[in-house]
Amino acid sequence: MKNIDFAATLKTELLEGLRVSVAELGGPNSLKHLSPHGTTIGAFPILKGEAAIVFSDGKMSAMDQGMYLSIDKIMRVDATSVLLISGSPAIGERVRRTLRNYIGFLEDSEQERLTFRAKVNFLKDALFSGLGLAGAGLSVMPIFVAYDAEQKRIRICTLFPDSSHIDHTATAEDTGEKPVSLFGSGYTSGAGLLRKLWRPGLTEKAGLAVAREVLEETARVDNASGGKFRFKRVDAGGVRVIGEDSDAQR
Repeated sequence: MKNIDFAATLKTELLEGLRVSVAELGGPNSLKHLSPHGTTIGAFPILKGEAAIVFSDGKMSAMDQGMYLSIDKIMRVDATSVLLISGSPAIGERVRRTLRNYIGFLEDSEQERLTFRAKVNFLKDALFSGLGLAGAGLSVMPIFVAYDAEQKRIRICTLFPDSSHIDHTATAEDTGEKPVSLFGSGYTSGAGLLRKLWRPGLTEKAGLAVAREVLEETARVDNASGGKFRFKRVDAGGVRVIGEDSDAQR
């Protein structure tokens, strides 16, 4: 099966399911103050880029109050990719489902594998189609992690509602920055710690310890982070749960 890049010919009608007006959801005030949102998510490569560890807390809050403590914010897209959700879990699930259907439709009809770049470009368009909702307070800021079969390595990308993105793998090559991503309310307390602890060639065991320490620190400092911690590994063989889920009891 050859790879195909549909980025230049993306059919935006596939995004119509994401176009929901603010009025349909009760107006901007209800969105800003009442909508539930998830918080801390992160990802980084291990084993010299052959795999990635993705992780999240389990807390979902609304009106500055914790609503749920065991939300799974690591959503599987296809066999070798996941979408981590910070922000509205409902919009995040909608974006994930639309991307999954897009991949399935094109790969089944064309019998060719979609490239990493094409998937990222689809996500950028999907997020941009909901920019009005983001301005009203209902937004999603995901991290997309996938095994790139073309380059035979893990790719990590953080995306924003205005369709901008950071390809951490490419940025690390160009600037020497560490190819790690942390997003959500735990960013202030956790991002610096993650950059400090991460190093090339981490094993799964060492990487799991890094992810756990970062989540524990964010839960200690940030009231919006906490609940059940989740850890998964992404590589050429697929996506699987690693470690034991733990609870920050916050």
